[in-house]
Order: sequence, then C-alpha cells, then structure tokens
Amino acid sequence: WHAIVMAVLALALWSIRNVRHSRSGRALQALADQPLAAQTMGVDVMRARAVVFGASGAFAGVAGALGALLTDFVGPDTYGSWFSIELLIGAVVGGLYSAWGALFGGLLMKFLPDLARGASGALAFPAHGLLLIAMVWFLPRGLAGLFSPRGPRGPRGAAVAKRAAQSR
Repeated sequence: WHAIVMAVLALALWSIRNVRHSRSGRALQALADQPLAAQTMGVDVMRARAVVFGASGAFAGVAGALGALLTDFVGPDTYGSWFSIELLIGAVVGGLYSAWGALFGGLLMKFLPDLARGASGALAFPAHGLLLIAMVWFLPRGLAGLFSPRGPRGPRGAAVAKRAAQSR
C-alpha cells in the first residue's frame, strides 16, 4: 500500500504544480491575494472558489480513502479534534503557499510529539504552541518561505533575509 500512497502523492504534487504554473493558477493566486482586483481583471470569483472547494474535497477524499486502506479501520474516534489542530499547525509551519511546505509541515507534526515526549511527556503540547508562535513571528511564509525565490516575508522575515544576504 505504501507504494500506491507514494504514487498518489507524487501525482497530487505534480498536478498542484501544473495548476499553480498555469493561467488558472495565476488567477487563483490573484484571487487569494486580492479578490476585488482579481474580479476586476475578469476572474469569476464564485466559480473559481467553487472549483477550488471541489478540488480540495477531492484531495481530502482520496487521502481519507488511502488512510482507511492503510489503517484497515476508520471510526469516529480515529481522528479527533486535536488531529485537525495538528494538521493546521503543520500547514502553518510548512508554509501555506506551498504544497511541499504543507507536506513537510505535516511530516514534522507527525514526528514532533514523539521527539517532545522523548524529552518529557509534559512538553508535547507546549512544543506545538511554541513552534506555531515562532513560525508566525519569524517565518510567516513557513519553512517553504526559506526556499522561495521571494524569500521569507514579514517583520522578522525581512531581518532574516537581510542577515542571510550579508553573510554571503
């Protein structure tokens, strides 16, 4: 099953990359940044949002089906509210504007609790909060922002980029 999951992941990342670099992807980026400006430029806002909602539902459905195949059982207690919070923190940590960032943020959130429990069982929840605060404060574009051609953004991100440029 793991090979199938990796193939589906590669297909999903490839399709996201292709959409982002297409005309529709640029329209969606404009819609995310400035909806009014995108509408002024001719983007059908309601249609674009409906398409994105449907595509995200399709990705979530495929991920849920693959998860059910891997675990052999899915019940109401399988994924609680804390799991949703961990996924949200992982998306912020990895980078909201990057598919790779969301992937690596999710992987980090999968293994961070184990690392925190190795140090102390009481550190698991504070580690999540401290990581989220640090990422929002220092790297608002997430870890993927470090590898972005635009670089990290935000009040602290600009200082990080300036220090990196001076050290070259």
